[in-house]
Amino acid sequence: MLVIWANARAGRLSILGNPISQWLGDTSYSLYLWHFPVIVFAVSVFGGSVLVRAATIPLMLAIAALSRRWIEEPFMHRKRASKSTLAPNKPPLVVRDLMVGVGVIVAIMSFSAVALEGPRGMHDANSVISRLPAVGGGPIAISSNDQSQRSREVRAALGAAEWPSLMSATGVWELALSGSGRDCMNNPMVASSPKWCGDPKSADILVVGDSVAMSWLPAIEEAVADTGWSAAGTGYTGCQLSGGLKYNSPTYGPEFAERCATVQDEMLHAIKDLDPKLLVLTGHPGALSRMNSTVSTAAQTWQDAFTRMLGELSTVEHVVVLEANPWNEGLAACLVRTSAPSTCASEVDDWHAAKASAEAASVATVTNASYVPTAAWFCFESTCPVFVAGFPVTTDGVHLTAPEASAVSSLLREALAPITR
Repeated sequence: MLVIWANARAGRLSILGNPISQWLGDTSYSLYLWHFPVIVFAVSVFGGSVLVRAATIPLMLAIAALSRRWIEEPFMHRKRASKSTLAPNKPPLVVRDLMVGVGVIVAIMSFSAVALEGPRGMHDANSVISRLPAVGGGPIAISSNDQSQRSREVRAALGAAEWPSLMSATGVWELALSGSGRDCMNNPMVASSPKWCGDPKSADILVVGDSVAMSWLPAIEEAVADTGWSAAGTGYTGCQLSGGLKYNSPTYGPEFAERCATVQDEMLHAIKDLDPKLLVLTGHPGALSRMNSTVSTAAQTWQDAFTRMLGELSTVEHVVVLEANPWNEGLAACLVRTSAPSTCASEVDDWHAAKASAEAASVATVTNASYVPTAAWFCFESTCPVFVAGFPVTTDGVHLTAPEASAVSSLLREALAPITR
């Protein structure tokens, strides 16, 4: 369209005749070659913020200008000179141009090698999937024997200089490794009978909460496998039991708060009717951040509601409130080919700490409940690696992977032993 419109006028002040358009036209081939790799590498290494994206514009222009000056022009000049009858003599080889050209080739080959290799196994999920049990198979034998061993594994992961050899593409991890209990997840916006993993009528243990709670269900099942106790679980996306509190969800619209409160009330009645030996409660560690309040105010509101809820559950023989694993930005956001494991480590944030403290305080007000802190299972001095013992803790920042759920099952077994033995 610009070319057609520009035909109406020519000269240095026209759309295509001005110096800027002329320069862009002369450099268009180099821009075509360099704009994509510049954008891809910049966003991969520094993130996709507006500032980073804006910085790619002058960067790609500068690289394109250098490419045109030191690669295109010398090549084109030699080509024209070789065909000219007025310049039969072969021009001397310019060492500087040769070195620049060789440097560009080496750089391209280096970047290509990094892209092809990356963190080992990044393109092939088979190296990870082959370590997982087949459907119906036994547990993965990677459980930590005690807290001291687990602490050593966490500290080793924080000090790691390289990614584990089993790291694979994050999109495949999320599909293949997530233990988020998809078969027993429910949509809180749809009024229907809840889907359960296991039989809630015969189960000794009920696990109730959101998708985070369902990612802990495999760990709980493995923890009690040798005790004769059975477990069943159900979860509602973004909605955990909190005494009927109304809070927002990043997934659903404004009507979510009312629906979640209704779901909580329904689940409390269901728990009382099912009357399990043990009820396990847990949920997203950042739930307080959805309450449109300050950390301290949200924590107090959560504690008051949680205390009331535990009072309503006084007829349940045992209640265990499980601290959720810390959340982070997720491997998909931080794992790039040029990053180190330390760049993906996260800190236990204020929302998580406040929620944990509020729930622990609520548990202290009743006699049939226990609180199980788990931060030390995933972090050292409030710093948390994204993998432990070679396996990712989560793939999306919050849901335990299947190997990780198995890894902490022995710690959970010890925590539940006073009840289940």
